[in-house]
This record gives sequence, C-alpha cells and structure tokens, in this order.
Amino acid sequence: MRTRFPPRRRRPGPANPVLTAAAVPCLVAALAAQASGRQEQLAPPADLGRACGVSAQDGELWGLGPDYKVRFLSDGFAFTPALGPKAPRNLPLRFAVDCIGRQRAGEPLRATPIAAAEIERDDHTVRYRRGPVTETYELRPEGMEQSFTFASLPPGGGDLVVRGTIATELSLAEGRAGDALDFSFPGLGGVRIGAVTGLDARGARTPGTVAWVDGAVELRLPAAFVDRAVLPLVLDPLIGTTLGVASGGDDSEPDVAAYDGPSAGTEYLVVWTRTFSSGDVDIRAQRVADDGTLEGGLIGVRTSAALRSDQPRAASVALRGRYVVVWREASGANPAYVAACSIDAATGSVSAAIQVVAGADAFQLPDVGGDAFDLGDQAIAVWENASQHRIEACRLTVATSGALSASGRSILSGSDLHAAPSIAQDGGEPGRYLVAWETTTRTAFAVSGAVVDRTLAVRDRPTLVPGSTIRRTAVDVGGDGTHWTVAYERRVDSRTLPDVYCLWVNFDPRTDAAYFGAEVAVDTGSGSESGPAVVWLNRSVLVADLQFNASLAVHGGYLRSLDQFSFGSCEGFFVLESTTTRDVRNVAGSGDRNAGLLVWESIDPGTGIGTVRARRFRQETGSSVTFVNSPCGSNARVHATCVRPGNLGFRLRLEHAEPARPAFVILQPRHALIGVRLLACGSCEALLDPFRSLVLPVGMTDAHGNASLGVPIPAALGSAYLTYQFGFVPSNAPGCPVFGLSFAPIVGIGT
Repeated sequence: MRTRFPPRRRRPGPANPVLTAAAVPCLVAALAAQASGRQEQLAPPADLGRACGVSAQDGELWGLGPDYKVRFLSDGFAFTPALGPKAPRNLPLRFAVDCIGRQRAGEPLRATPIAAAEIERDDHTVRYRRGPVTETYELRPEGMEQSFTFASLPPGGGDLVVRGTIATELSLAEGRAGDALDFSFPGLGGVRIGAVTGLDARGARTPGTVAWVDGAVELRLPAAFVDRAVLPLVLDPLIGTTLGVASGGDDSEPDVAAYDGPSAGTEYLVVWTRTFSSGDVDIRAQRVADDGTLEGGLIGVRTSAALRSDQPRAASVALRGRYVVVWREASGANPAYVAACSIDAATGSVSAAIQVVAGADAFQLPDVGGDAFDLGDQAIAVWENASQHRIEACRLTVATSGALSASGRSILSGSDLHAAPSIAQDGGEPGRYLVAWETTTRTAFAVSGAVVDRTLAVRDRPTLVPGSTIRRTAVDVGGDGTHWTVAYERRVDSRTLPDVYCLWVNFDPRTDAAYFGAEVAVDTGSGSESGPAVVWLNRSVLVADLQFNASLAVHGGYLRSLDQFSFGSCEGFFVLESTTTRDVRNVAGSGDRNAGLLVWESIDPGTGIGTVRARRFRQETGSSVTFVNSPCGSNARVHATCVRPGNLGFRLRLEHAEPARPAFVILQPRHALIGVRLLACGSCEALLDPFRSLVLPVGMTDAHGNASLGVPIPAALGSAYLTYQFGFVPSNAPGCPVFGLSFAPIVGIGT
C-alpha cells in the first residue's frame, strides 16, 4: 500500500492557549474534521459471469463468453459450449465458410471463390477480411454474433447465400429449419445457430433463413431484399449455447489482485475457473476499474481442452505493470504441477505460461505474493507438496516483456505434516511476506509461518498458534510487509462447528524476528462460520467469511471492517450476499490504500451452477492519515488504524523505537487555515511549540520499542485537524542533541 504525501505547510498562525491533559477530549474531536457524512461503502454486486471478450494465448486466438469459448482458425472457428461437469468431454462445433454466391430458384448456386482472410481483433470482436466480404464475430453474453458484410454483391441474381461446413459430435435436432439449427447432446444442451437477419445501409431489414442442406448450413437472404439493398449489406445470424436443466458451465474458485497503476484509483484483476466438461477446466480473468466497471474483454488465462487447470491465485508486480497468476494444472493421469503466467494490467495481454514446479510429486494449492512498490520485478509463489507434506516456494521474475521465469525453489516448512499455505499478496515497502499454513502432528494441530523477503531469504519461522487438539484450518493472510492479519477456521474438535478467529503478526526489523498477539474470536455465531478472507487496507482490515443457514441449507457471505490490532469493529458489518436465493462459497479479496474488491462464487441451489460476483468496498470519508516527515535518531515508525468518528478505542502507536526507554507523544491541533509549527533540532523536525503543543507521557517502550496512547474519537466532530508526533529518550546518539531526544515521523489526522 502507498501513502500520499501532501506538501508540508509551515505558515505561522495565531497562537493557542497552552493545553493540558484535561483538554484531550476537546482536542481529539478534530480527528475527522469537516466530515460530510458517509459515502456508500459497499457497492452493489457485479456479476463477472456475464463478461465476454477476445483473448490471445500461446499463439492462439480465443473468444470467451459466459457459456462458451471459441477458437478462431484461419478458415473458421471451433465453438465449444460449456455443458458442465456432466458432459463426458468437450463437444465443439467447427464452422468454416465453404462458398458465397447468388442462387435463383431451381438453379444451382453461383459460387464466388473465397479469398484468404486477413484477421483483425479488438477486445470483443474478430474480423476476417476477405476482399469485398468481411466476416465478423462479436462476442456477447448471450452468444457469438456472426455477420457477413458485403461492400459489393457477388455476381448473378437471386438469393444471397453463405454456405458453411459443420463438423461436430453434437446431434442435429429436427424441425427447426428456417428459424434456427440446434446441435445438442441429450440432456445437456449444445449449440444453436439462430435466425438470420438482413440489414442494409439505410437501416432496412428483413428476416432470412438458416437451413441444413446436403450436410452443410446455408444462411440465406431473399433476392427481393438484396436487389433493393443499399450497400454495405449485412447478413447476421447469432450462434449461442443452449443448456439443459442442471447443466451449463460452472464458475468457481475466484481470486482477485489489486494494482495501484498510473491512472487514478486502484485497478483489479479477478481470476476464476470455468468448467466446460468433466475433463476441461479453464482459467479466466477480467480486469475491473476502481469504480467497479469492467475494463476490456474477458481474458483467457488457460483454455486448452487437453489440460485441467484450477486453483488460480493472483498478485501484481507494479514495476512491470503486470499481474502474476499461478494455478494448479494436470494433463491426463500425470501428477499435478504448478503453472504461472503474467497479464498486462493496461491491455490484458497474456504471457506464455511456464511450469513453476513439476515432477513425480503432486503439487497443489498455490498462492502468490506480488510487489506493489515498484521496488522489485519478482513475485513469490508458494504451494503445498502433497506427496512430501511440506510447503515450498520459489521466485517468479517478470521480464520487461512480461515473460516469466522461476528460480530459487526452497522448502519453508519443517518436519510433521504441512498443508494449505497462504502468502500475503504484497510485501509492502520493506519487501517482506508472511506465509502461514496448517501443521499437523500425531496429536496436535498448529498454525505455522515463515517471514521471507524479496530474495526468498527466510527471516524468521514463527509458530503462530502452538499445537493443541483444537483444529485450525483454512488459513488466510493479509498485510503490508511489517504488519499482518492471519485469519482461520477454529473448531474445538471434529464434532463441533467452526468459528473464525484472527491474530496479528508484526515484524521487528531491529531483531529480524516476528512477534504476534493472542488469537481473537471474530465470528462465533451459533452456526458454522468458515472460509475467512483477509483484505488489508491502510486504516483497517477487512475479514470476510461464510455463515451457514441451516434452515435453507445455504451459506451467506459477510464482511467485517476491523481494527488491525484489537479486531474490534471499525466501520461495521456488511452483507455481501444473503442466503435467501443463493449459496455463497469461496470468498476472496484484495485491496490497496482505502479500497478493496471482494469476490465470491454465487451458486444457484436448484442447479448447483455457480457464477462469480464482486463488490467494491471503500473506507468511509471524513478522515485521513498523512505522514509529514521521516524519523530522526532512530528507525521508529508510527501506525494509525481505524481512524473514524466515534471510535472510542482509537490508539496512537509508536513502533520499533528503542526498548525500555521513556516515551511521550506531542499533540498539536491545526485548523484548515493554520499550518503546523515545527522546531528544527539537529536532524529532527519536532512539534515542540510551547503555545500550541501538548506533551503527554506514555510510559516505557516495550521489548520491541513499542508504545501507545489511547485517544478516544468522539462522534461529534469539530472543524480542526490533529497532528501528533512520538518521541523518546534514547540511550545514545539522539537525533535532537539539544534536548537529548529522538522522534518518530509526524502524523496528521483529519481531512
């Protein structure tokens, strides 16, 4: 995550009376000044399952829609309907133009030779330019719109005819000639070539016909309309998927990555799987803008019918302007391996896929952490080696071209049985990642972890939750490179229902070690709470999970905005999707600064078919946090979380100063028209102003050099800002020698 630094103002203003400790309640009323009310925090859900588009992958051109995929060939296309896991295999329909011409009644077709095609594409359309005839394929949610545009007509008279050859295992249904042609598999569905329409340059239109003639499909417009038409003339059928009851492509396993690109706001990439048949699972992606609208077309990450690809995860590498996607993949009966590619954040173009790790062992449950700070060209991939019961990792380097390479494969876990790793999606400015996973011994269950840097060097291996008979599973991690939230399911034993718990983890750069708090219950309702997902924002952490509705036998999706340390409520409780009509599964999320995107699988309980939905979350307006300068005399940092009106548990936090030293905090209010008064001292700039500052002791720093001060924020807001700065008495080399003090950065809170 990135913090924006506004220019520092040093313009003098009128002095205020000296403040005492009794003035703190009035002072902190300025923390979220000039608030104008809450903006909509959780946007309405968007259905990504309706996305469509054109995508190039490994030298092949594909068209993708909600219920189909199309491979474009030099002489036509192969249209594959998504018939779902009940289909024994993919059942494509291949079409190629055989001839074009005019035909009078009772006479043979006067065919015109077909010119070689020049193929063009954009986000949603593919065009085959064949001299005076342009064959166009437009990808739509309801199907692929095929059209033939005639700049000039073929010689001769009579009806205008386009004849194409069809090759498919699907059976042609009888009785629909003229209206449409249905090719289907019993009980599952298939492909429909819909009715033909003619349209000329004046907007005049007429119905045409589609027919099966001598083993070929004929698309026909009547001579009376063709002879009067003003060119260019368009012949336009629709090709779409027909579905039977409880069939259709199933969208599942969504994940999302945030990217703070050069344009305003945060952008996202959502990835998920689509099941076409029992042997074909593809990976798809869609770019999403900061306002929740879809950017560009649907992206084919993996579309090969010969591979089964699932468990996709994504992160961003800002230096290269690309997303990195990892997934599990298998071919036939061979052991599963981990594959990866990169996707251009601006265009959606997909790099060639690589095998990250493969061999005789079976690999599964990959995850990936990126780099949002333009400081590195690498991502960190982790996965479970299911054969050896261990957690492994490697570096993924993104070249300027977008090509990926894998290196530095290493083992993160120790002995015992280890499974299901999760890595923080971003290493933050320090370039540190927390990896957490489940550990099982003969008698106990634990949550283990490893802190690694950009080079994959292990900085620490903390046992986050010691082993016990209490089961902890479904671990998820989010953080900023120094602070992390770990969420997981917790159940007392195999007979009890799970609850969702969290704990915080910090990294002390002085000792090069992680330390962490006790686990805290986040969702412990009367039913089953499961599948937590963590989204780390700059002032709060979002934890989403599922709650089971026993009476309806479905899950609902819910979201909590929490304090990053206490896990108390920050901005409240939200419903992602209720359990009245849908079953929610597989929640995931990603965020940057003050916004995040939540994605999940929304299943129709009647058919069991899922689609991917998304909702954008924004932290409420009315308060902001800015860092004015750098620390002096130490590497101390400050952290502000859950800055909002009415937060009576708000705390100012000093981190990683010097252990066991006296610390204090300086508070200085400032109005929107009055600047901050600073005192230059050695290498420091301090808020030491006898007329406007209040100095409060906060006691001794702890073993990690941390201290904090509780400053309740009332709901009734003033019209000023609050600026504060931590200081402490160092054991040597103070940044401000005159006073023998060192200082942390100055922080401003307000709007």
